[in-house]
Formats: sequence, structure tokens, C-alpha cells
Amino acid sequence: MFQEIENNRKALLTYIESAYHFSDENLLQQRSELLHQEGIITQRPYIESGAKYRLGKMFAELDIDKKIADVLTSLAKSKLLFNPPYLHQVEAIEKILSSRKNIIVTTGTGSGKTECFLLPILGRLIEEAPKPSFKQRAVRTLLLYPMNALVNDQLGRLRVLFGSKTCFDFFKKTTGRPIKFGRYTGRTLFPGLLPNPNDSNFSSKMQQKLAGLSFYYKIADRALKNQDEKEQKKASDVIQQLYKKGKFPVKHSATGNPAQGFCDWFGQSGGRWLQNGKLARTIERADDSELLVRHEMQNTPPDILVTNYSMLEYMLLRPIERNIFSITKSFYQENPDERFILVLDESHLYNG
Repeated sequence: MFQEIENNRKALLTYIESAYHFSDENLLQQRSELLHQEGIITQRPYIESGAKYRLGKMFAELDIDKKIADVLTSLAKSKLLFNPPYLHQVEAIEKILSSRKNIIVTTGTGSGKTECFLLPILGRLIEEAPKPSFKQRAVRTLLLYPMNALVNDQLGRLRVLFGSKTCFDFFKKTTGRPIKFGRYTGRTLFPGLLPNPNDSNFSSKMQQKLAGLSFYYKIADRALKNQDEKEQKKASDVIQQLYKKGKFPVKHSATGNPAQGFCDWFGQSGGRWLQNGKLARTIERADDSELLVRHEMQNTPPDILVTNYSMLEYMLLRPIERNIFSITKSFYQENPDERFILVLDESHLYNG
């Protein structure tokens, strides 16, 4: 480990000295001496031992509905969860799902606080899945964060857990559709209304507004169509690595290929954006787990909505997002026994 730290120090030093060159020998010597001083570009490494948290019961032994325990056990077999979970995770799951309690979790870094709310959220959705109400779309969980960086990190966790094959298969078999989730922040494409379909430049405007997705499309297209087998495999491997880490959109593909799923949703280059006067590309499909762009969520809200408090304030005020909340309001009026889950994550970062 110490050798790796030293290698990183040398790499940073080499970058600075090569990128910012001085012609004066005296200046070069003075800078070199300065950069080699401890605390200038690197600090002496310290090793901190992490706390050892107590393990709880196996999922099958928890005081929760058996269907929930079975799905959690299946996720653990797929190496998406640890079984048994930590004791504080067990307490969170049981208090929320069995005792119907509101909870505050204040354990340390690396203790798995995220599972303390993600697993109860999953359990709440599993409970409702067999009911007719689950066919109605609404925001069932709101994950609220103080800043975008935390939202983006959480999106990866949602993709890995709720976009997994285990989750998809259970909900598809039980209720005919997967869990739907979506990130709605300033980084979510694209703000404003859809271009006018009667506009002769509609296609080019859509391409321009969705240019932020070009990275995903280009690498997915290379993984599917590249004539060079080595390059194709290289692109496919990159996508698989991104997908496993929750860094690639979860768009459904019958073959289980994330590249194919994204391209099928985005549409082929040169393909029609309109059919019979309606948008034909980048629209939600029945088996898509992730809602990736704003108009997907504005049309029909996801089960799990993750955002930050600043964006939420805008959404509550603007007419363009009103549909998300009016549909959700109607759902809870028609299904008063169903519970809405609000998660305030990283609450210590809120001010005022």
C-alpha cells in the first residue's frame, strides 16, 4: 500500500513538472525543492482502523413478511447484499416493515447506512406488488439529498439493486412490471418543454438537447456494431464494468445486454423521432427500470424519485412537473393504506 501511495506521489510530481515548464534553472530547482516537501502535494499517510459492526440475523430469520425475506435472500445469493446484515440494518428493516416506525440512523462511515433505507424501501414495494394498486404509477419513495454529488452516487446504488435481474424477475412475474426509479436534478436531461413536433428542425433539436447521452450511445453502438472484433469486445467489456458499478443506464433488453437496451430506447442514428406526430424515441418502455430523461418522469412518475432539496422546491412550483405530484396525490387518496417513504439522507449537511 505504501509503495502505491509513493507511486501516486511520483506520478503527480511528474505531471506538474512536465505540464508547467520553466526555462529558468533556478526557478526549476526551487519548485522541485518545494514540491518534495511533505504537505505540499501529498501528506504523510495514516492508517485508520474501521469499526467492526455486529452482525444480525439471517434474512430468513427476520420478523418480516416471508416474501420480502425470500427476495432479500435471493439478492444475497446474487452477491448484491450481505447475509447476514449488520445488527443496526436488521433493526431498521424490522422497525420500518414490521413495527411501522420512523427511524433515524446515525452509525459511522462504512456501516451500511444506505441499506437501512434501501432494503425497507424494497420491502415496502414487495408488500404492495401483489395488490391491484401497484399497477398504478406514483412516487412511493422520495430520496432527498442536500447536493447533486450525493444524488449521483445514490443513483448507482439504485441501478445495482433495483435494476438487478433478481428484482426485475420478481416484480415482472408478480405484478407485470419492474420497479421504476429516476434521478431528477439539474443534470437530468433536458429542461423545458419538448420541441414543437411541427417544427421542421424537431429531430436536430432533440439530438441537441440529448447530446449529454452521446457517450452512452457511442460506446453502446461500438459494442453492438463495430467491425473490429477486438474493439467491439473492448467496448462491451467497458459497458459491463460500468453496468456492474451502476454507471450505465438500466434500459431493458430481452437479451440482458445493457448496450442493446440503451440503443433500443434511444433509437438508431438516423431513425425517425416522430411517428404519427408523436415522439417515438427516448420514451419510457414498459420493462425499463430507470427513467433517464425528464419527460419520461413528467409523463408518469417513478416509484422511487431521487433529487436534491433545491430541485424539489422548483418541481413543486413549476407547472411542467405538476403531473408527478398530482398523480401521486390521487394514488394516495385512492389507496390510503399505502405508505409514502421519505428519506433524508446525509441530513447533517443541511444548514438553516
